[in-house]
Amino acid sequence: MDPNDVLKKAWVAVEASGVPESLYETAFQTAVRLLTGPNPQAAASPVDVVTPAPLDAPDGAPEGQDAGADPTERPAGTDFFSKVSRVCGLSREAVAKVFYLEEDVVQLYPSASELGKTNADRARSVAVLLVAVYDWAFETRPLPISVVKSACQALHCYDSKNFSSNVNDLQSIIITGEKQRKLLRAKPATVAAFREIMQPLVGEAAS
Repeated sequence: MDPNDVLKKAWVAVEASGVPESLYETAFQTAVRLLTGPNPQAAASPVDVVTPAPLDAPDGAPEGQDAGADPTERPAGTDFFSKVSRVCGLSREAVAKVFYLEEDVVQLYPSASELGKTNADRARSVAVLLVAVYDWAFETRPLPISVVKSACQALHCYDSKNFSSNVNDLQSIIITGEKQRKLLRAKPATVAAFREIMQPLVGEAAS
């Protein structure tokens, strides 16, 4: 299932479930797991579901991924790395050093310490990176803030008390909505912010 469809279906399912806002995050994560699990047809509409080929990762990849294969190899027409590269001006290989896909969800290779000095800086970096690549590669617009929250939790840089206000400080993305229902969108300034975060991670300037 296309990542864009996964997020849209998951968000629609959460809103239709009637669960309290305090449980949106848990419900969203559960919906994503159901839609991308071993039998996604059980949660998706009754149409043929084509599972994308697994994305191989470079050396140092998380457990379960092939460290010896080409990290940028993707089926024709679904080249995540090339789509991001075309917009940001960085090489395809540079993009593959920072991002990988796991069950069609974008994940980050860098550690939290590489993304900023404080958890506030790290949350803002994660927000810019994810909003950008979901927009450019998958046309996911807007991106639910719960996706950024999940990534911060995985990187152990989630500040539950200040997360929302930290992300609100960003001037390089558009933020709408309230509390856990915030929606994030890329804008022209997102490109420069993305490049600024990426350059020290990959040692490459945009062309």
